[in-house]
Amino acid sequence: MSILDDVAGIIADAAGDLVFYDATLTKTTTTPAVIPHDPPTTSTTAYTCKALRDTFGATWLAGGLVDAEDVKVLILADTLSATPEAGDRITIGSDTWTIVPAGGGKAAVGVDAANACFECRARK
Repeated sequence: MSILDDVAGIIADAAGDLVFYDATLTKTTTTPAVIPHDPPTTSTTAYTCKALRDTFGATWLAGGLVDAEDVKVLILADTLSATPEAGDRITIGSDTWTIVPAGGGKAAVGVDAANACFECRARK
């Protein structure tokens, strides 16, 4: 047992309603057709969570690690029952962003040492 084991829950309880907003992570899954020449089946699943949009610092932009239109979306891990990945969409209020694939030295999704918060690289 580590001292970090309870940190995710503590952060979610303390900051969840004060700093983070109600959000929805939407995952789209495509299943290949069973019969050749039939179209694949696509389904979407929505997961509620708490998230906020932030910006990347000048160092990330100047170093070419992220594009100018990229935003940082932070999701409280304790409020989400899935793991975000490239291609997922995150909606906060009326704004929706898509998590972009890794590139330029920046991962699509990262997590802090305490597993309390997902950091997603996203764009509209």
